[in-house]
Amino acid sequence: MNKIDISNISGQSMRVFLAVYDEISVSKAALRLGQSQSSVSHTLEKLRGIMGAELFQKSGRGIVPTALATRVAPVLRQIVADLESLGESDDYDPAEDKSPVIIALNGSAMAVMSSRLRETLWETVPFREICLRELGSRDNLEDCLQRQEADLAIVPRLNTYPQTLQHSALYKDRSVIYYDPSQRGPVTTIEDYGSARHAVLDFGGRTKSNVEQQLAQWAINREVCLRVQNVWLMAEALTGSDMITTLPETLSRGPLSHLETCEPPFVKAPFTFDLTWHIRQENSARNLWLRRMVQRSVEGLLAAASK
Repeated sequence: MNKIDISNISGQSMRVFLAVYDEISVSKAALRLGQSQSSVSHTLEKLRGIMGAELFQKSGRGIVPTALATRVAPVLRQIVADLESLGESDDYDPAEDKSPVIIALNGSAMAVMSSRLRETLWETVPFREICLRELGSRDNLEDCLQRQEADLAIVPRLNTYPQTLQHSALYKDRSVIYYDPSQRGPVTTIEDYGSARHAVLDFGGRTKSNVEQQLAQWAINREVCLRVQNVWLMAEALTGSDMITTLPETLSRGPLSHLETCEPPFVKAPFTFDLTWHIRQENSARNLWLRRMVQRSVEGLLAAASK
């Protein structure tokens, strides 16, 4: 393959390529970009000429990226991110920024962090509008950040992250069993755990929770009797019931504080909650400030928990 002259590739052409690469569809990319399909196809044809090779090839009724496309995608993605960051001033002043702060997270993280996040942000920018958006399944993560529906997201660590996203460790947690002591005693054996009636958080999607992955590893089956979408419903459901649930320990200082906890009767590895953002925001002064605020709020949360 001939050497590629990247100076012939415009920023807009890079965005078109990345949209098609992410969507694996010309029509979906066109919809996302607000362009016609013919315009997107024309840009791809121009890029093919510059690259000297095909970037996508037909597969059934759709398309798939070629090896060349897979190789250049992360390079072009970083270039686009750097170009977009130039639009922001380095001397970002959060007091002058009136746009709301939007953070996507699931119910367990929201229950733990919402108050501390609010306090930390309002110390710097009093009463700035904050939107804590329910993320639901981790399968929604990439679309949520790609479509700029949130500035940041907080999620249990994924086994692998899409190349469009960046992440950093935020805090560690571990699983414990919650139960209503007026209805039952603690779980002490694997047999007891397997025969108990379980309630679980279910955000939909295909990604297994950390607990499900651990249970599969140990070949432990459980009888799930109830699925709910947030921890506040879980707190209500377990009160006055003999059901149990296996959830992060930090919830014992929040919505599940009225329940008793016990250790799971199987080896349980701690798990990490990550702060995630889209790669286009990697060098954004505003996003960097938001990340620092979230990190500071977690530091305060952990310090309070250790007392």
